[in-house]
Amino acid sequence: MSIFLALWLLFQAGAQIDQRAVEWFRKGEELIGTPDQFSDRQAEFFERAVQISPAFAAARYNLAVIYLQQKKLDQAVGHLDALIELEPENARGLQMRAQIRFGQAQIQSSREDLDRALKIDSQDPISWHLLGVIHFQQGRDQDAVDAFAQVLKLNPSTSQTHINLAQAYQRLGQDQKAQFHYEFFLRTHPEDFQAQFRLGLLHLEAGRKEAALKQLLKAERLNPDDPGVLRELGGLYLELGNPDEAKRRLSRSDESDAWNLANLGLIARREKRFADAERYLRAALEQAPNNDQLWANLGDILSFQKKYQEAVEAYSRALDLGQETFSTLYNMAAMQVSLGMKDKAEEFLKRAIKVSPQEGRAHYSLAVLLDQRKEDDGSQRHFLEAIRNGVDRPQGRFRLAQFFAVQSQPEEAMVHLTAAIRMEPQTYVPLVRRILKQVVSDLDVIRYRKDFNDLLKEYESIPDPKTSPPSQSPAVP
Repeated sequence: MSIFLALWLLFQAGAQIDQRAVEWFRKGEELIGTPDQFSDRQAEFFERAVQISPAFAAARYNLAVIYLQQKKLDQAVGHLDALIELEPENARGLQMRAQIRFGQAQIQSSREDLDRALKIDSQDPISWHLLGVIHFQQGRDQDAVDAFAQVLKLNPSTSQTHINLAQAYQRLGQDQKAQFHYEFFLRTHPEDFQAQFRLGLLHLEAGRKEAALKQLLKAERLNPDDPGVLRELGGLYLELGNPDEAKRRLSRSDESDAWNLANLGLIARREKRFADAERYLRAALEQAPNNDQLWANLGDILSFQKKYQEAVEAYSRALDLGQETFSTLYNMAAMQVSLGMKDKAEEFLKRAIKVSPQEGRAHYSLAVLLDQRKEDDGSQRHFLEAIRNGVDRPQGRFRLAQFFAVQSQPEEAMVHLTAAIRMEPQTYVPLVRRILKQVVSDLDVIRYRKDFNDLLKEYESIPDPKTSPPSQSPAVP
């Protein structure tokens, strides 16, 4: 928003000014529009006018403008202070001083000047604009929207205000309004990188991934080396299942950025380059040592490399930092099993079930652990929960058949035995035949039933290899 030097005619109605001061003012005025505009020479002419007539408001104003252009802000404010004292009902000086104070982070003083200026001239779009910026910076987004809307009302051609409104609406969560103002601005400024980028982020935050991709690619064409665009495109391509395009962006992005390093680690994980994935994640953790998700991801990578103790340490750190998620607890349990620490595995499986009781995997793994400890009631309960929650495996079905048979519930026993044999007849038909050769077995309650013998007859062609029963160990994720 440009500020222009004042001409003498604009101030003729002011106080009586010494003619010598007017002559110096005229000299400065003659330099407007020449290469000496805003120069030290022009400033000297206006300074001489002020020395002769300190109440010369026009000279004070022009000196403030010149010093503002020269970045001599203290000198500019000095003349504005004098101008405001001379003309307390003139909004122009208050508005300029508010802008300088805002630039010097004197927000409260700037706000006070703007309030005074708008009481004098409520139709000034420049003051409303700066007030909107202050509101936005201080997190008063609705007040910012109101101020920027006032700017557009007073000056509809102010295109930059659409960007400001878009950002304020975006923070308010009013995505449609934010999108409208971004797109309105981009119709006349399609080469504006920040607008293209921010609109892409808006789509991304709203979960509109395809729209976000299209928009971020436009931003990338305008500024192909921008680290923010590379980061967001890399992460988005990774989410969309395109690791090659993700790698192209992330490999050119800021390597000190923990988020980028973490995504490079995830790409390496997908490509089964586990050593590279570990290196990226450890580098990311150097930048963000308290990121619980990074520690959990590192635990996964270490587990793939069979570094079980290191994986336990990584998962422990993730849990200490608040990553009490099902996957972290479940994976920690698997590591404890691998280390032979079944009591601890049981503890983590129970925590995992508490976090996500609908996860059948945890119920199944806990059932197997309890079965190994001969805790039949708990094992039976969790095998049933596993089935109810989508994890239906022949081993679980067979053990349930045994449990119900021992409990003299032949109908239930037959349901589960039939399911086990249907799923894996090569294993369970020979196993049942070997059990029947025992004098006393868990299946005695059903061995003489017609449906039992019909089931075995159905699979009588299956040979009886001399193999041991399947191992009873939890599935490692």
